[in-house]
Amino acid sequence: FEFPQDNQKRDLEEFAKDVPNGDLVIYKATLVDKDYRGLGLMSKLLEYREAKAKEAGKKVAINQIAIDNPSSWINALKNGMSIRKVDNDPVDNAKVLYLQKEFYDEHNMAVQEDSRFSMYIGKDIHKEIPALFNKMRHFVASGYRGIKLDKTTNSIVWSKPLKQKHKEFHSIAATSLFAGVRDKT
Repeated sequence: FEFPQDNQKRDLEEFAKDVPNGDLVIYKATLVDKDYRGLGLMSKLLEYREAKAKEAGKKVAINQIAIDNPSSWINALKNGMSIRKVDNDPVDNAKVLYLQKEFYDEHNMAVQEDSRFSMYIGKDIHKEIPALFNKMRHFVASGYRGIKLDKTTNSIVWSKPLKQKHKEFHSIAATSLFAGVRDKT
């Protein structure tokens, strides 16, 4: 992981531009040797990074993971990160997911539980990756966040932040209020 300083250029500058570097931890690539997979080591490593970031006073964690590495982004979702951006990496054009987690945002937890869509990830996720990338990109473009993996349905749960829902509600309510009213000028 990396703790960028406010006055320096950082990795993933194309993502989470609104978060000051001093509040940010950037998670780097993590690899578990094939002989040790399935033992929960990735979860332990994620917990360790988060603990160190909190000790350093960081408020937001971000990460970029290739879409063709579902083990990593599924583990990130299990650790409480959410998919916020789906795009091509500006350096190598690889298809990537950008994930984010706010450490001290209690309101964020309430948002996460207000889910609206589940997206089935398929039985053979590697075959589904091109379609998943496009579906995820559509959800993010529509204001949704991929917030967790539902193991029982093998789906990613997507939620729209309450602030966006609140704005949409008022917009819909105003539209309904003025429906049928004609301008007499």
